[in-house]
Amino acid sequence: YTLISLHTPLLNMGTDLSQCFEGCKNLSGEIPEGLFKNNTSATNFRRCFENCSGLESIPEGLFAYNKAATDFSGCFSNCAGLKAIPEGLFANNEAATNFENCFYVCSGLTEAIPERLFTNNVNVTNFSSCFFACYNLSGTIPERLFENNTAVKDFYGCFYSCNHLTGSIPEGLFKNNTAVTNFTICFFCCNGLTGPIPEGLFANNAAVESFDACFAGCSGLSGTIPEGLFANNKDVTKLSNCFEGCSGLTGTIPQGLFANNKEV
Repeated sequence: YTLISLHTPLLNMGTDLSQCFEGCKNLSGEIPEGLFKNNTSATNFRRCFENCSGLESIPEGLFAYNKAATDFSGCFSNCAGLKAIPEGLFANNEAATNFENCFYVCSGLTEAIPERLFTNNVNVTNFSSCFFACYNLSGTIPERLFENNTAVKDFYGCFYSCNHLTGSIPEGLFKNNTAVTNFTICFFCCNGLTGPIPEGLFANNAAVESFDACFAGCSGLSGTIPEGLFANNKDVTKLSNCFEGCSGLTGTIPQGLFANNKEV
């Protein structure tokens, strides 16, 4: 069967559309754009298309009428056939709070992450494992990707093993994410990332508690470790394996690197 053959829009589905098509591996082609048009009260799209490995594309207006939606965790998890993410996919979902595992192991994604993908999602608190093991994502990480997500607390594994991402990590990537507490394995094995680590990358993230294995396996990173990288992260308690396997880093470990991290 193909999703194109489904009757659209879906009716009388209430507020919960979680796991609606989970495991429908033989669904193929494109999801109908008006599929959820009448489900204006739906709040939960958790794991809605998980393991729909035959899906190849997502219409930009799929969630355009679902302004009450709060949970997109695991929504497209393991959709290995997807090639790209539309920039306006979540443009009308201002109430969304959770994108954990949203594109988890979408190994077929090859196009770059759209810079304005999360621009209107001002209430998000969780981006953990959002692009986890999206091995073939290309291009650079957009500097403004999380610009408006000021409530985010968790970036655990956000770009884990996205080893085809290239270029430098933008210095302003997390500048407005002042509530974040967790960067554990955030860039783990992103070995395509190059350039030095920006000194001000975490300058505005004073609430961070963990950088465990944050850059582990990032063998393409170059230059020296900035002395002031963790200067403003005074609540950090975990820094284990932070630079493990960063074979391209040069120079000596700065004497004052952990001077302000008294809880470690």
